[in-house]
Amino acid sequence: MGSKGSTKSVNMASRLSGLCETGSAILEAQDLQGILSIVTQRTQQLFDGAGAAVTFLEEGSQGLLVAGASGTLRAIVGARYPIEGTLSQRAIEEDRAVIDNDMTDHPFHESVDVEAGEPFTILAVPLRERSGALGCLVVVGRATPPGFVQEDADSLYAFGHLAGLAIQNARLLEAETARAERSDTLRAESEDHIKILQDLHAGEVAVASDLELDAVLQTVADRARDLTRAAYGALGVLTPEGDELELFITSGLDASQRERMGGPPKGLG
Repeated sequence: MGSKGSTKSVNMASRLSGLCETGSAILEAQDLQGILSIVTQRTQQLFDGAGAAVTFLEEGSQGLLVAGASGTLRAIVGARYPIEGTLSQRAIEEDRAVIDNDMTDHPFHESVDVEAGEPFTILAVPLRERSGALGCLVVVGRATPPGFVQEDADSLYAFGHLAGLAIQNARLLEAETARAERSDTLRAESEDHIKILQDLHAGEVAVASDLELDAVLQTVADRARDLTRAAYGALGVLTPEGDELELFITSGLDASQRERMGGPPKGLG
């Protein structure tokens, strides 16, 4: 029992380390196709799947476009599928990871290396951008019993948020770069936007590269202050009960200024 628990902890630590490294890689990469390739290949590898895919919600949210894929799903890149009734629809609408270890009917079924009607395993998590749902990250075909489990769902769900931000940034960067190339009169404005996006990339890389909570929060506060050109900044984290601050991080204040502030704000006034 102890040996199994120890092995499980080691495997989870190894996966978290792999996801952290992957997060840094996709945030450093500013090419959309490069990001999609890294996300799908590493997801397939880290979650022991036969294939993985990134799908984008199409206009009107009625369909899914397969934007990138690896393994057994590689052949369906560029394909379009209706979203109605799929695991992807549940993952997006409920904003959670969805597992089915006995899937017999799915738009991807013909691309999974199984006989018609034969069940296969699938795990889908939403990809979110700053304004809402972007699409889904899906991994299929895990053969090891019992298939995908809740720990898989939790870690892929967290990674999906980071992947969604990286993909959104890459799409925005491509759009701004194309806009700058089309019009000399808009070049200066577009280059300013590109610089902001590159700064966001740098901030996300810094956050993804550190698993220590205090260091992550300090990086977020510092980057937010830099991007808004503010003199001071602060970031508070609520307790689980939500009635007071558990952590309070400041940026731009020296030790004496912070000391004069006293304790963290109480949410009054």
